[in-house]
Amino acid sequence: MKKIIQKGTMMIVLLVLLCSTCVCSVQAAVANDAVYPIDSNSQAGWPQAPNVSCETAVLMDANTGEILYNKGMDQLRYPASITKVMTCLLALQNSTMDAQVTFTPTGLADQAEGTNIGMQAGEVLTMEQCLYVMMIQSANDVASQIAEYVGGTIPQFVDMMNAKAQELGCANTHFVNPNGLPNDAHYSTAHDFALIFREALKIPEFRTIIGTVSYQLPPTNLNPNVRNFTSHIAIAVPGTPQYQDYCLGGKSGLTIAAKNTLVTGAQKDDVTLVACVMRGAVEQVYADTQVLYEYGYGQFDKIAFDEGYALVPKGVTLEQLTPQPKEDGSGYIDYYYNGSFVGSGYTAPPVVEESVAEPEVKPETEIESKQNVVPETEGTEKEPVVKKKDYSNLPVWQAKLCEIRDVMLDHKLYIVIAVLVLINVVAIIMVIVKAAKRKKYKHKKVSHYE
Repeated sequence: MKKIIQKGTMMIVLLVLLCSTCVCSVQAAVANDAVYPIDSNSQAGWPQAPNVSCETAVLMDANTGEILYNKGMDQLRYPASITKVMTCLLALQNSTMDAQVTFTPTGLADQAEGTNIGMQAGEVLTMEQCLYVMMIQSANDVASQIAEYVGGTIPQFVDMMNAKAQELGCANTHFVNPNGLPNDAHYSTAHDFALIFREALKIPEFRTIIGTVSYQLPPTNLNPNVRNFTSHIAIAVPGTPQYQDYCLGGKSGLTIAAKNTLVTGAQKDDVTLVACVMRGAVEQVYADTQVLYEYGYGQFDKIAFDEGYALVPKGVTLEQLTPQPKEDGSGYIDYYYNGSFVGSGYTAPPVVEESVAEPEVKPETEIESKQNVVPETEGTEKEPVVKKKDYSNLPVWQAKLCEIRDVMLDHKLYIVIAVLVLINVVAIIMVIVKAAKRKKYKHKKVSHYE
């Protein structure tokens, strides 16, 4: 029995050491203050991009996933409150805007840390109100309560966050809470958060929320006051020095270890881009984001297909791209420029129209040519032209008879009349002959009996 206890104790110690090693390895991997080159500048034929001050950064085409700018985009950093983008995404996908969210003591456990709006246990907000307050004010207490409502418990919601991250292809992300409060095991990358933000942009309600500059929370069942909140995303707030009208909005974050983080979206010339910068000063994250968008919209052109498009360095033509048909049978083709993915699309095959033979123009018939054309060549018969005679010098009745005669002659009716007359004459003669024969026979018979 004693040996069994000793073995069990050893197993527990080993598990603790293993977990500690994993945590330490995570801490070591988040190499704050490390300097990274702009990897995208080494791509053949790629437009050279300026450096940004933040430690890591990425610029992505939101529609295709093409990477336009890469500075340490897969290096681990602490995300801070941009974590709430994932929380918002899952809430929109697994709840309704009119859902009634009642705040609980367990949901309010993180209220003492970071930004909160002083919610009370038993206070009720709609899910819509929760999402606006969480994204605009970055309220940690509201984020935790959203997680508990959607996931049943906060740990179960965190499991949903990690599962969704894997589903989206986030290879270097691990969440431990729904709000981004500091934790050594809570980390991500600029690339992964661009993927998360890209997915969220597909939801119209998300675009509306991040594009809202100010929000008013009305009195609740436990708070009689109206609470007003204003967006922290200066690049999306008109009137600020950082404002850019193409910016759709975004989410910022701030902790001591993470410094400032920022993920945003932009739309211009029918192209939507996502920029994420991590670990920089507050003025740097906005300046860097503007530099990235100016680079993306200024150095690349769009080649449109029937469906989809490719975003290529200026001056690059379709003939310079390498097509690679997708294997899913969709007919879509991925396009590469010097080995770099630049987009995908579908071009319908040209419609081959069947040639319809034009009807053969036949020469006019002999009758038509006689009626419409007067031949001038010798040897061609001419239809005699009948000149109408003038009978104006005759009495009216005689003139009419002459005209009738002419018509009969023109249409050869005189022949028909002559035949009819001849037939009548023959008939009369035959009748006379028969009558004569009967009379003679009768006379002979009478004479015989007398």
